[in-house]
Amino acid sequence: MEEAEKRHLSATVLIAQGVPLKNVSSRLGHADIRTIANIYSEALQYVDRQAASMMDEFYRRNKKQ
Repeated sequence: MEEAEKRHLSATVLIAQGVPLKNVSSRLGHADIRTIANIYSEALQYVDRQAASMMDEFYRRNKKQ
């Protein structure tokens, strides 16, 4: 695996696990989190879908009858 592929995999996994963009950006040596946000928007969409699912589950479990 090439170094660039390792960096990409690392960033994707960290984002998918919910690590804040500021931390991912810092680990990869980017000064601006917008760089990470632009490059890894697909991973961010996955995290957003996961968050929506978590909220749906929370409301379903806590719905007043």
